[in-house]
Amino acid sequence: MKLAIFLAHGALPGYWDEGLFFLAVVLHAAYLAYIWWDNRRAARIEENTSEDTP
Repeated sequence: MKLAIFLAHGALPGYWDEGLFFLAVVLHAAYLAYIWWDNRRAARIEENTSEDTP
């Protein structure tokens, strides 16, 4: 994915560069937010299914 963005960055005209960089930043932030959300969800599931409850 990052390689495709890097290659497209060089192939597109100059006025596309800023938009492509913005898109890459937004997608990366969304991916990091998803990882954070998924880790919280997994921790919540693990907490609810702990083995010390009768």
